[in-house]
Amino acid sequence: MHGCVYACVNTYIDIYIYICICIYIHTHTHTHTHTHTQVFYRPKEKAVHADNARVNFNRGAQGDHISLMNVYNQWQETGESTQWCFENFIQVLLMCC
Repeated sequence: MHGCVYACVNTYIDIYIYICICIYIHTHTHTHTHTHTQVFYRPKEKAVHADNARVNFNRGAQGDHISLMNVYNQWQETGESTQWCFENFIQVLLMCC
């Protein structure tokens, strides 16, 4: 039982750290737009593909924080692959900070 409790706590800590990173990046940029904290990007010429990629991360998630955790976990499973970020329309620089 304690393993489940600790595993859940570790997941919440990971989510908290990721959110802190996003906030840090946003507050330490020279612009006040939200583009620096958006994990996903959506190029006009590939909007449908980008939307589908984003939906895949939301499957089974019960909120944005869990979706972000899905992104982060899958990115780690790929060995923090830059190519994976491009294929899934994820901001590479945000993941690598």
